Amino acid sequence: MHKKIKLALVIVASVTIIGTGIWFGIQKFNRTKVEVYRVEELKQMIWGESSSLQGIITSNVSQKVQLSENQIVQEVFVQEGQEVKEGTPLLSYDMTLVHINLETEKLNNQQLQIKKKGLEDTLAKIKKKKVTNTALNTEYQLTFLSHSDNSEWAEEPSNQPENPEQSGNLGEVENSGVELSLKGTVLRDVKRELNWDIFFNLAHNKNKVKKINKALTAFNADQDSKVENKPMIRYKEGLSQNTIWVNESLGIDPATGDEIFLDMNGNKVNKWDSKNYKPWGSSDPKIYGTVGTMFMYKGWELNAHLYYKYGGYIYNQTLVDKVENVNPNENGDRRILYDRWNEPGDVAKFKKVSDVSVTNPTSRFVEKENYIQLQALSVSYDFRSAKLKEWGIQRLKISAIGNDVFTSSTVRMERGTSYPFARTFSLAAQITF
Repeated sequence: MHKKIKLALVIVASVTIIGTGIWFGIQKFNRTKVEVYRVEELKQMIWGESSSLQGIITSNVSQKVQLSENQIVQEVFVQEGQEVKEGTPLLSYDMTLVHINLETEKLNNQQLQIKKKGLEDTLAKIKKKKVTNTALNTEYQLTFLSHSDNSEWAEEPSNQPENPEQSGNLGEVENSGVELSLKGTVLRDVKRELNWDIFFNLAHNKNKVKKINKALTAFNADQDSKVENKPMIRYKEGLSQNTIWVNESLGIDPATGDEIFLDMNGNKVNKWDSKNYKPWGSSDPKIYGTVGTMFMYKGWELNAHLYYKYGGYIYNQTLVDKVENVNPNENGDRRILYDRWNEPGDVAKFKKVSDVSVTNPTSRFVEKENYIQLQALSVSYDFRSAKLKEWGIQRLKISAIGNDVFTSSTVRMERGTSYPFARTFSLAAQITF
């Protein structure tokens, strides 16, 4: 009897436990799905014994679309609040400008390739222009180059008035020129220890302003408003950047000692005016270059290097500062006494002594400048005596060196007024033990 009761209790307990487990399982299976969202910028607040957290709940299924500032939206394919799937097109850009820029870059690349090919052809020709005379044991190399290009001013002159509306490229300049070079060995005799090398260079370059914008026009006006006793920088289409701007002078009036000018209308006037500025030559020379030689015979060696310039113009500032714009009662150039106007009838180069006014830019002081300068000259001797080796000297070389040895110019003016000038001579000895 007792065994039956115990068996019944065990069965009831087992059924109860199994049923409870099944019930919890069903409840868990049927539980509603809970979405978990990220909480950002949590802040904790404590008040007495209680505390709380607060923040912003954001969804990870939304995404901000950032538009490009450099492109134009052509079409939008969705509406605000519309749900889209991954990969769904949202909008399209207008690619017209992009394609234009791409084609422009392709054209630029083609032009660069053409220039590159031209330079390669020129280099190949230069390498072939080499003349050798085996009978005289001489060798020469001739080079001829030419160039022409247009360039744009990217920055404004430093003393131009600032104006945001006048920014951008200031204009265009055309640069062109040619260059001829010749170098070679005139004599070479190894047995006699004789060698003579020469080199010659000739160049011609010119520049022309093709176009100026409003910024350079304003710059010209600003330059005209602050006239000094020397030519100011001005730019005009069709002329060189290095044009000298002055008032055209007819010379000193023998009757009064005053300077007579010719205005823009061809009338004689005795007053200087910035409105009568005229281009009066350019500082660009017609040709310029270098000439050099190196002559060696036994232990002797001679090196010379010359620079020449022909055809340019210069404003003789020395005559302005030392003859006209100077107080005659103070120390000055002797031409103040001999070449300035003193009394009616004098035919003088410079205005009357009593006139102490500032001499503004005038054609009287524009002169053609042709000059040649011996920039460097050196003579040396390398001693080769057996006696020196007995003294422990392997080599002894004595040199005499001169820099800026002489300058011959058609213009007489001071040098070294704007930058240091020095003519130097020195002796040097090289001793190797």
